[in-house]
Amino acid sequence: MFKAAMAVTDIIRRFLPAKSFARHVMTIAGATAFSQAISLAALPVLARLYPPGEYGTAAIYGSIVGLIVVVGSLRYEFAIPLPRTDGGALHVALLALAILVFIAVATGLVSPLLALWWEKEIGLSKWAFALLVVVGVLTAGAYQVTNYWAVRKSKFGAIARTRIQQGLAGPASQLALGFAGFGAIGLIVGQIVGQCAGLTRLALGMIADNRKPARTVHARGLAWAARRYRRFPLYDSWAGLLNIAGAQAPVLLFAALFSPILAGYYALALRVLSAPLGLIGQAISQVLMPRIIEANRRGEAGELVLKLFRILVNLSFFPFTIAAMLADQLVPFAFGPQWAPAGSIVAWTALWVACQFVTSPLSVVITTLEAQRLHIGVQVALFVLRICGILLGAAMASPGLAVVGFTIASILGYTIYLLAIGFVSGVRAQQFLQALIDPVLLSAFGAAALYVVVPSFLATSAALVILGGVWILRLNSVRLKMDAQTT
Repeated sequence: MFKAAMAVTDIIRRFLPAKSFARHVMTIAGATAFSQAISLAALPVLARLYPPGEYGTAAIYGSIVGLIVVVGSLRYEFAIPLPRTDGGALHVALLALAILVFIAVATGLVSPLLALWWEKEIGLSKWAFALLVVVGVLTAGAYQVTNYWAVRKSKFGAIARTRIQQGLAGPASQLALGFAGFGAIGLIVGQIVGQCAGLTRLALGMIADNRKPARTVHARGLAWAARRYRRFPLYDSWAGLLNIAGAQAPVLLFAALFSPILAGYYALALRVLSAPLGLIGQAISQVLMPRIIEANRRGEAGELVLKLFRILVNLSFFPFTIAAMLADQLVPFAFGPQWAPAGSIVAWTALWVACQFVTSPLSVVITTLEAQRLHIGVQVALFVLRICGILLGAAMASPGLAVVGFTIASILGYTIYLLAIGFVSGVRAQQFLQALIDPVLLSAFGAAALYVVVPSFLATSAALVILGGVWILRLNSVRLKMDAQTT
Protein backbone atom coordinates (compact mmCIF):
# COMPACT_ATOMS: atom_id res chain seq x y z
CA MET A 1 0.00 0.00 0.00
CA PHE A 2 2.88 2.35 0.84
CA LYS A 3 4.57 1.69 -2.53
CA ALA A 4 1.29 2.12 -4.38
CA ALA A 5 0.71 5.52 -2.80
CA MET A 6 4.19 6.75 -3.70
CA ALA A 7 3.80 5.40 -7.25
CA VAL A 8 0.62 7.42 -7.78
CA THR A 9 2.33 10.54 -6.43
CA ASP A 10 5.33 10.02 -8.72
CA ILE A 11 3.10 9.62 -11.78
CA ILE A 12 1.35 12.94 -11.07
CA ARG A 13 4.66 14.70 -10.46
CA ARG A 14 6.01 13.68 -13.89
CA PHE A 15 3.59 16.11 -15.52
CA LEU A 16 5.05 19.05 -13.57
CA PRO A 17 8.38 20.79 -14.21
CA ALA A 18 11.29 19.53 -12.13
CA LYS A 19 12.02 21.61 -8.99
CA SER A 20 8.90 23.73 -9.58
CA PHE A 21 6.81 25.07 -6.72
CA ALA A 22 3.78 23.09 -7.92
CA ARG A 23 5.80 19.88 -8.16
CA HIS A 24 7.07 20.22 -4.59
CA VAL A 25 3.57 20.99 -3.32
CA MET A 26 2.20 17.99 -5.22
CA THR A 27 4.89 15.75 -3.77
CA ILE A 28 3.81 16.49 -0.20
CA ALA A 29 0.12 17.02 -0.96
CA GLY A 30 -0.15 13.72 -2.85
CA ALA A 31 1.32 11.76 0.04
CA THR A 32 -0.70 13.71 2.59
CA ALA A 33 -3.84 13.05 0.55
CA PHE A 34 -3.26 9.34 0.88
CA SER A 35 -2.56 9.73 4.60
CA GLN A 36 -5.70 11.81 5.13
CA ALA A 37 -7.78 9.38 3.07
CA ILE A 38 -6.72 6.49 5.31
CA SER A 39 -7.42 8.52 8.46
CA LEU A 40 -10.83 9.66 7.23
CA ALA A 41 -11.72 6.14 6.07
CA ALA A 42 -10.92 4.84 9.55
CA LEU A 43 -12.80 7.63 11.33
CA PRO A 44 -16.35 6.19 10.95
CA VAL A 45 -15.12 2.91 12.46
CA LEU A 46 -13.21 4.70 15.23
CA ALA A 47 -16.30 6.79 16.02
CA ARG A 48 -18.23 3.57 16.61
CA LEU A 49 -15.43 1.93 18.63
CA TYR A 50 -14.83 4.95 20.86
CA PRO A 51 -17.82 6.92 22.24
CA PRO A 52 -17.71 10.75 22.40
CA GLY A 53 -16.49 10.75 26.03
CA GLU A 54 -13.42 8.62 25.25
CA TYR A 55 -12.77 10.60 22.10
CA GLY A 56 -12.90 13.78 24.18
CA THR A 57 -10.47 12.35 26.75
CA ALA A 58 -7.92 11.52 24.03
CA ALA A 59 -8.44 14.99 22.57
CA ILE A 60 -7.58 16.51 25.97
CA TYR A 61 -4.31 14.53 26.03
CA GLY A 62 -3.55 15.63 22.47
CA SER A 63 -4.24 19.24 23.40
CA ILE A 64 -1.85 19.12 26.37
CA VAL A 65 0.93 17.54 24.30
CA GLY A 66 0.28 19.98 21.46
CA LEU A 67 0.62 22.95 23.79
CA ILE A 68 4.00 21.69 24.99
CA VAL A 69 5.34 20.61 21.59
CA VAL A 70 4.70 24.00 19.98
CA VAL A 71 7.35 25.48 22.31
CA GLY A 72 9.30 22.25 22.81
CA SER A 73 12.27 23.60 20.86
CA LEU A 74 11.43 27.25 21.51
CA ARG A 75 10.67 27.51 17.77
CA TYR A 76 14.32 27.23 16.80
CA GLU A 77 13.29 24.48 14.38
CA PHE A 78 11.72 27.16 12.15
CA ALA A 79 15.15 28.79 11.83
CA ILE A 80 16.81 25.65 10.42
CA PRO A 81 16.17 26.59 6.73
CA LEU A 82 17.51 30.15 7.21
CA PRO A 83 21.34 29.92 7.62
CA ARG A 84 23.32 30.15 4.40
CA THR A 85 25.58 27.21 5.33
CA ASP A 86 24.72 23.68 6.44
CA GLY A 87 27.14 24.05 9.32
CA GLY A 88 25.17 26.96 10.70
CA ALA A 89 21.89 25.12 10.18
CA LEU A 90 23.25 22.05 11.99
CA HIS A 91 24.06 24.14 15.05
CA VAL A 92 20.50 25.50 15.01
CA ALA A 93 19.07 21.96 14.72
CA LEU A 94 21.21 20.60 17.58
CA LEU A 95 20.25 23.56 19.74
CA ALA A 96 16.59 22.83 19.03
CA LEU A 97 17.00 19.15 19.95
CA ALA A 98 18.84 19.96 23.19
CA ILE A 99 16.08 22.34 24.26
CA LEU A 100 13.47 19.73 23.34
CA VAL A 101 15.03 17.11 25.61
CA PHE A 102 15.24 19.58 28.50
CA ILE A 103 11.60 20.66 28.14
CA ALA A 104 10.41 17.05 27.78
CA VAL A 105 12.17 16.03 31.00
CA ALA A 106 10.81 19.09 32.81
CA THR A 107 7.33 18.22 31.54
CA GLY A 108 7.70 14.69 32.89
CA LEU A 109 8.41 16.09 36.35
CA VAL A 110 5.42 18.44 36.31
CA SER A 111 2.81 16.32 34.49
CA PRO A 112 1.97 14.05 37.49
CA LEU A 113 0.29 17.11 39.01
CA LEU A 114 -1.94 17.38 35.93
CA ALA A 115 -2.80 13.69 36.26
CA LEU A 116 -4.62 14.21 39.56
CA TRP A 117 -7.71 15.04 37.48
CA TRP A 118 -6.71 12.81 34.59
CA GLU A 119 -6.56 9.67 36.73
CA LYS A 120 -10.25 10.00 37.53
CA GLU A 121 -11.15 10.30 33.84
CA ILE A 122 -9.51 7.16 32.42
CA GLY A 123 -8.04 5.34 35.37
CA LEU A 124 -4.48 6.04 34.25
CA SER A 125 -1.88 6.47 36.98
CA LYS A 126 -0.06 9.79 37.22
CA TRP A 127 3.27 8.15 36.35
CA ALA A 128 1.84 6.41 33.30
CA PHE A 129 0.37 9.74 32.24
CA ALA A 130 3.74 11.45 32.73
CA LEU A 131 5.45 8.81 30.59
CA LEU A 132 2.89 9.18 27.79
CA VAL A 133 3.27 12.96 27.79
CA VAL A 134 7.09 12.81 27.70
CA VAL A 135 7.09 10.27 24.86
CA GLY A 136 4.52 12.30 22.94
CA VAL A 137 6.50 15.53 23.33
CA LEU A 138 9.83 13.93 22.36
CA THR A 139 8.54 12.12 19.27
CA ALA A 140 6.46 15.01 17.93
CA GLY A 141 9.20 17.57 18.65
CA ALA A 142 11.96 15.49 17.10
CA TYR A 143 9.85 14.98 13.99
CA GLN A 144 9.46 18.75 13.62
CA VAL A 145 13.23 19.33 13.86
CA THR A 146 14.12 16.61 11.34
CA ASN A 147 11.25 17.71 9.10
CA TYR A 148 12.59 21.26 8.84
CA TRP A 149 16.04 19.92 8.07
CA ALA A 150 14.47 18.01 5.18
CA VAL A 151 12.71 21.23 4.11
CA ARG A 152 16.08 22.99 4.08
CA LYS A 153 17.53 20.28 1.83
CA SER A 154 14.37 20.25 -0.36
CA LYS A 155 13.84 16.56 0.41
CA PHE A 156 10.14 16.79 -0.17
CA GLY A 157 9.98 13.18 -1.35
CA ALA A 158 11.29 11.99 2.02
CA ILE A 159 8.76 14.17 3.83
CA ALA A 160 6.01 12.72 1.64
CA ARG A 161 7.01 9.16 2.57
CA THR A 162 6.83 9.95 6.27
CA ARG A 163 3.35 11.40 5.81
CA ILE A 164 2.18 8.13 4.31
CA GLN A 165 3.79 6.13 7.11
CA GLN A 166 2.07 8.30 9.71
CA GLY A 167 -1.27 7.99 7.94
CA LEU A 168 -1.02 4.20 8.02
CA ALA A 169 0.49 3.65 11.47
CA GLY A 170 -1.72 5.93 13.57
CA PRO A 171 -5.20 4.79 12.49
CA ALA A 172 -4.11 1.15 12.28
CA SER A 173 -2.91 1.24 15.88
CA GLN A 174 -6.06 2.97 17.09
CA LEU A 175 -8.26 0.46 15.30
CA ALA A 176 -6.35 -2.53 16.69
CA LEU A 177 -6.41 -1.17 20.24
CA GLY A 178 -10.06 -0.21 19.90
CA PHE A 179 -11.11 -3.71 18.86
CA ALA A 180 -9.06 -5.01 21.81
CA GLY A 181 -11.13 -2.85 24.14
CA PHE A 182 -8.44 -0.46 25.39
CA GLY A 183 -10.76 2.55 25.47
CA ALA A 184 -9.33 6.06 25.45
CA ILE A 185 -5.81 4.74 26.08
CA GLY A 186 -6.00 3.10 22.64
CA LEU A 187 -6.55 6.45 20.98
CA ILE A 188 -3.68 8.00 22.95
CA VAL A 189 -1.17 5.26 22.14
CA GLY A 190 -2.30 5.38 18.52
CA GLN A 191 -1.49 9.11 18.43
CA ILE A 192 2.03 8.39 19.69
CA VAL A 193 2.57 5.60 17.17
CA GLY A 194 1.50 7.95 14.40
CA GLN A 195 3.93 10.61 15.62
CA CYS A 196 6.78 8.10 15.71
CA ALA A 197 6.15 6.86 12.18
CA GLY A 198 8.55 8.38 9.70
CA LEU A 199 10.79 9.94 12.35
CA THR A 200 13.53 7.34 11.80
CA ARG A 201 13.68 8.03 8.06
CA LEU A 202 14.10 11.78 8.49
CA ALA A 203 16.56 11.38 11.38
CA LEU A 204 18.79 9.03 9.37
CA GLY A 205 18.68 11.45 6.44
CA MET A 206 19.71 14.32 8.67
CA ILE A 207 22.61 12.28 10.08
CA ALA A 208 23.75 11.30 6.59
CA ASP A 209 23.75 14.97 5.52
CA ASN A 210 25.96 15.99 8.42
CA ARG A 211 28.73 13.42 8.63
CA LYS A 212 31.30 16.05 7.73
CA PRO A 213 29.68 19.18 9.24
CA ALA A 214 29.20 17.27 12.53
CA ARG A 215 32.97 17.32 13.06
CA THR A 216 32.88 21.11 13.29
CA VAL A 217 30.14 21.33 15.92
CA HIS A 218 31.26 23.37 18.93
CA ALA A 219 29.81 25.29 21.85
CA ARG A 220 30.51 28.65 20.20
CA GLY A 221 28.38 27.60 17.24
CA LEU A 222 25.48 26.72 19.52
CA ALA A 223 25.83 30.06 21.28
CA TRP A 224 25.88 31.82 17.90
CA ALA A 225 22.70 30.00 16.85
CA ALA A 226 20.97 30.95 20.11
CA ARG A 227 21.90 34.63 19.67
CA ARG A 228 21.38 34.95 15.92
CA TYR A 229 17.86 33.53 15.97
CA ARG A 230 16.86 34.67 19.44
CA ARG A 231 13.73 36.30 18.04
CA PHE A 232 12.21 32.85 17.59
CA PRO A 233 12.17 31.97 21.34
CA LEU A 234 11.64 35.56 22.43
CA TYR A 235 8.68 36.28 20.16
CA ASP A 236 7.68 33.42 17.88
CA SER A 237 7.55 30.82 20.66
CA TRP A 238 4.94 32.93 22.45
CA ALA A 239 3.09 33.49 19.19
CA GLY A 240 3.09 29.76 18.49
CA LEU A 241 1.94 28.96 22.02
CA LEU A 242 -0.90 31.47 21.78
CA ASN A 243 -1.88 30.10 18.37
CA ILE A 244 -2.07 26.49 19.50
CA ALA A 245 -3.68 27.53 22.80
CA GLY A 246 -6.37 29.34 20.86
CA ALA A 247 -6.90 26.30 18.64
CA GLN A 248 -6.97 23.86 21.57
CA ALA A 249 -8.96 26.12 23.89
CA PRO A 250 -12.33 24.65 22.86
CA VAL A 251 -11.22 21.10 23.72
CA LEU A 252 -9.89 22.06 27.15
CA LEU A 253 -12.56 24.63 28.00
CA PHE A 254 -15.49 22.59 26.69
CA ALA A 255 -14.30 19.70 28.87
CA ALA A 256 -13.74 21.93 31.92
CA LEU A 257 -16.80 24.17 31.60
CA PHE A 258 -19.28 21.69 30.12
CA SER A 259 -18.26 18.03 29.63
CA PRO A 260 -15.70 15.76 27.91
CA ILE A 261 -18.52 14.65 25.61
CA LEU A 262 -18.82 18.16 24.16
CA ALA A 263 -15.03 18.19 23.79
CA GLY A 264 -15.36 14.92 21.88
CA TYR A 265 -17.93 16.42 19.51
CA TYR A 266 -15.66 19.34 18.81
CA ALA A 267 -12.60 17.10 18.38
CA LEU A 268 -14.42 15.04 15.76
CA ALA A 269 -15.56 18.18 13.93
CA LEU A 270 -12.04 19.59 13.88
CA ARG A 271 -10.55 16.25 12.81
CA VAL A 272 -12.84 16.01 9.79
CA LEU A 273 -12.61 19.64 8.73
CA SER A 274 -8.87 20.05 9.28
CA ALA A 275 -8.08 17.27 6.78
CA PRO A 276 -8.00 19.68 3.79
CA LEU A 277 -5.73 22.02 5.76
CA GLY A 278 -3.35 19.16 6.42
CA LEU A 279 -3.48 18.20 2.75
CA ILE A 280 -2.96 21.56 1.06
CA GLY A 281 -2.01 24.01 3.78
CA GLN A 282 1.00 22.23 5.27
CA ALA A 283 2.33 21.33 1.84
CA ILE A 284 2.16 24.94 0.66
CA SER A 285 3.63 26.38 3.87
CA GLN A 286 6.67 24.09 3.85
CA VAL A 287 7.40 24.63 0.16
CA LEU A 288 6.66 28.36 0.51
CA MET A 289 9.30 28.94 3.19
CA PRO A 290 12.40 28.83 0.93
CA ARG A 291 10.46 30.50 -1.92
CA ILE A 292 9.37 33.47 0.18
CA ILE A 293 12.98 34.03 1.28
CA GLU A 294 14.08 34.23 -2.37
CA ALA A 295 11.08 36.35 -3.40
CA ASN A 296 11.68 38.80 -0.57
CA ARG A 297 15.30 39.28 -1.67
CA ARG A 298 13.99 40.19 -5.14
CA GLY A 299 11.24 42.42 -3.76
CA GLU A 300 8.50 40.08 -5.04
CA ALA A 301 7.09 38.70 -1.77
CA GLY A 302 3.77 40.55 -2.11
CA GLU A 303 3.13 39.21 -5.59
CA LEU A 304 3.70 35.63 -4.44
CA VAL A 305 1.47 36.05 -1.37
CA LEU A 306 -1.40 37.57 -3.36
CA LYS A 307 -1.20 34.83 -5.98
CA LEU A 308 -1.41 32.10 -3.33
CA PHE A 309 -4.22 33.95 -1.55
CA ARG A 310 -6.36 33.89 -4.71
CA ILE A 311 -5.80 30.17 -5.06
CA LEU A 312 -6.53 29.41 -1.41
CA VAL A 313 -9.77 31.40 -1.12
CA ASN A 314 -11.14 29.75 -4.26
CA LEU A 315 -10.19 26.33 -2.93
CA SER A 316 -11.58 27.00 0.53
CA PHE A 317 -14.75 29.04 0.79
CA PHE A 318 -17.13 27.08 -1.43
CA PRO A 319 -16.53 23.50 -0.17
CA PHE A 320 -16.52 24.54 3.49
CA THR A 321 -19.79 26.41 2.96
CA ILE A 322 -21.34 23.27 1.45
CA ALA A 323 -20.03 21.20 4.38
CA ALA A 324 -21.65 23.62 6.83
CA MET A 325 -25.01 23.40 5.05
CA LEU A 326 -25.07 19.57 4.98
CA ALA A 327 -23.44 18.82 8.36
CA ASP A 328 -26.65 17.92 10.22
CA GLN A 329 -27.47 15.26 7.62
CA LEU A 330 -23.98 13.87 7.02
CA VAL A 331 -22.62 13.52 10.57
CA PRO A 332 -25.08 10.93 11.97
CA PHE A 333 -24.98 9.04 8.67
CA ALA A 334 -21.18 8.82 8.64
CA PHE A 335 -20.42 8.36 12.34
CA GLY A 336 -23.56 6.93 13.90
CA PRO A 337 -26.55 8.39 15.74
CA GLN A 338 -24.56 8.91 18.96
CA TRP A 339 -22.63 11.66 17.13
CA ALA A 340 -25.73 13.48 15.80
CA PRO A 341 -25.33 16.45 18.21
CA ALA A 342 -21.94 17.11 16.61
CA GLY A 343 -23.66 18.17 13.36
CA SER A 344 -24.25 21.76 14.45
CA ILE A 345 -20.70 21.99 15.82
CA VAL A 346 -19.33 20.79 12.47
CA ALA A 347 -21.42 23.45 10.68
CA TRP A 348 -20.12 26.34 12.77
CA THR A 349 -16.56 25.03 12.85
CA ALA A 350 -16.51 24.81 9.04
CA LEU A 351 -16.93 28.58 8.79
CA TRP A 352 -13.79 29.50 10.73
CA VAL A 353 -11.76 26.58 9.38
CA ALA A 354 -12.38 28.03 5.91
CA CYS A 355 -10.58 31.19 7.05
CA GLN A 356 -7.83 29.16 8.73
CA PHE A 357 -7.33 27.21 5.50
CA VAL A 358 -6.46 30.49 3.76
CA THR A 359 -4.42 32.15 6.49
CA SER A 360 -2.45 29.25 7.98
CA PRO A 361 -0.29 28.45 4.91
CA LEU A 362 0.50 32.15 4.48
CA SER A 363 1.40 32.65 8.14
CA VAL A 364 4.86 31.28 7.40
CA VAL A 365 5.52 34.62 5.67
CA ILE A 366 5.61 36.44 9.02
CA THR A 367 7.96 33.85 10.53
CA THR A 368 10.25 33.63 7.52
CA LEU A 369 10.60 37.41 7.21
CA GLU A 370 11.36 37.53 10.96
CA ALA A 371 8.50 39.87 11.89
CA GLN A 372 8.13 38.15 15.24
CA ARG A 373 6.97 41.18 17.22
CA LEU A 374 4.04 41.69 14.89
CA HIS A 375 3.35 37.95 14.95
CA ILE A 376 3.02 37.78 18.71
CA GLY A 377 0.72 40.81 18.70
CA VAL A 378 -1.57 39.12 16.17
CA GLN A 379 -1.56 35.88 18.15
CA VAL A 380 -2.47 37.72 21.36
CA ALA A 381 -5.44 39.30 19.60
CA LEU A 382 -6.56 35.96 18.14
CA PHE A 383 -6.19 34.16 21.48
CA VAL A 384 -8.07 36.81 23.49
CA LEU A 385 -10.90 36.95 20.98
CA ARG A 386 -11.33 33.16 20.98
CA ILE A 387 -11.28 32.82 24.74
CA CYS A 388 -13.81 35.64 25.11
CA GLY A 389 -16.10 33.92 22.62
CA ILE A 390 -16.11 30.71 24.66
CA LEU A 391 -16.43 32.45 28.02
CA LEU A 392 -19.44 34.35 26.72
CA GLY A 393 -21.20 31.04 26.12
CA ALA A 394 -20.11 29.74 29.52
CA ALA A 395 -21.47 32.86 31.20
CA MET A 396 -24.81 32.17 29.55
CA ALA A 397 -24.53 28.44 30.41
CA SER A 398 -24.97 27.69 26.70
CA PRO A 399 -22.62 25.27 24.89
CA GLY A 400 -24.17 26.33 21.57
CA LEU A 401 -23.47 29.99 22.19
CA ALA A 402 -19.88 29.09 23.16
CA VAL A 403 -19.40 27.37 19.79
CA VAL A 404 -20.92 30.29 17.88
CA GLY A 405 -18.87 32.83 19.85
CA PHE A 406 -15.68 30.91 19.17
CA THR A 407 -16.48 30.83 15.45
CA ILE A 408 -17.17 34.56 15.15
CA ALA A 409 -14.08 35.41 17.20
CA SER A 410 -11.91 33.11 15.06
CA ILE A 411 -13.11 34.69 11.80
CA LEU A 412 -12.35 38.15 13.13
CA GLY A 413 -8.95 37.02 14.42
CA TYR A 414 -7.94 35.43 11.12
CA THR A 415 -8.94 38.61 9.32
CA ILE A 416 -6.50 40.53 11.53
CA TYR A 417 -3.89 37.84 10.85
CA LEU A 418 -4.32 38.22 7.09
CA LEU A 419 -3.93 41.99 7.28
CA ALA A 420 -0.69 41.50 9.21
CA ILE A 421 0.61 39.13 6.51
CA GLY A 422 -0.26 41.74 3.92
CA PHE A 423 1.54 44.43 5.91
CA VAL A 424 4.75 42.35 6.06
CA SER A 425 4.67 41.27 2.42
CA GLY A 426 3.38 44.54 0.90
CA VAL A 427 -0.16 43.46 -0.05
CA ARG A 428 -2.89 46.06 0.54
CA ALA A 429 -6.22 45.22 2.20
CA GLN A 430 -8.01 46.36 -0.97
CA GLN A 431 -6.16 43.72 -3.00
CA PHE A 432 -7.25 40.98 -0.59
CA LEU A 433 -10.83 42.27 -0.71
CA GLN A 434 -10.94 42.24 -4.51
CA ALA A 435 -9.71 38.64 -4.55
CA LEU A 436 -12.51 37.67 -2.12
CA ILE A 437 -15.47 38.91 -4.18
CA ASP A 438 -15.94 35.99 -6.56
CA PRO A 439 -15.42 33.10 -4.08
CA VAL A 440 -17.73 34.76 -1.51
CA LEU A 441 -20.48 35.25 -4.11
CA LEU A 442 -20.15 31.63 -5.29
CA SER A 443 -20.33 30.37 -1.70
CA ALA A 444 -23.40 32.50 -0.94
CA PHE A 445 -25.12 31.23 -4.08
CA GLY A 446 -24.32 27.62 -3.13
CA ALA A 447 -25.65 28.09 0.41
CA ALA A 448 -28.87 29.66 -0.90
CA ALA A 449 -29.38 26.87 -3.42
CA LEU A 450 -28.93 24.12 -0.83
CA TYR A 451 -31.18 25.91 1.65
CA VAL A 452 -34.00 25.66 -0.89
CA VAL A 453 -33.50 22.02 -1.96
CA VAL A 454 -32.15 20.27 1.18
CA PRO A 455 -35.49 18.52 2.03
CA SER A 456 -35.24 16.53 -1.20
CA PHE A 457 -32.42 14.01 -1.62
CA LEU A 458 -32.59 14.03 -5.42
CA ALA A 459 -32.75 17.81 -5.61
CA THR A 460 -29.83 18.12 -3.21
CA SER A 461 -27.75 15.67 -5.26
CA ALA A 462 -28.52 17.52 -8.49
CA ALA A 463 -27.68 20.87 -6.87
CA LEU A 464 -24.35 19.50 -5.62
CA VAL A 465 -23.42 18.24 -9.08
CA ILE A 466 -24.23 21.59 -10.69
CA LEU A 467 -22.53 23.64 -7.97
CA GLY A 468 -19.50 21.37 -8.05
CA GLY A 469 -19.19 21.88 -11.78
CA VAL A 470 -19.37 25.64 -11.37
CA TRP A 471 -16.71 25.50 -8.67
CA ILE A 472 -14.37 23.43 -10.87
CA LEU A 473 -14.84 25.88 -13.73
CA ARG A 474 -14.02 28.72 -11.34
CA LEU A 475 -10.82 26.98 -10.22
CA ASN A 476 -9.80 26.44 -13.82
CA SER A 477 -10.43 30.12 -14.57
CA VAL A 478 -8.17 31.11 -11.68
CA ARG A 479 -5.48 28.74 -12.93
CA LEU A 480 -5.62 30.23 -16.43
CA LYS A 481 -5.32 33.76 -15.03
CA MET A 482 -2.31 32.72 -12.98
CA ASP A 483 -0.68 31.17 -16.06
CA ALA A 484 -1.36 34.31 -18.10
CA GLN A 485 0.29 36.50 -15.44
CA THR A 486 3.43 34.38 -15.38
CA THR A 487 3.96 34.27 -19.16
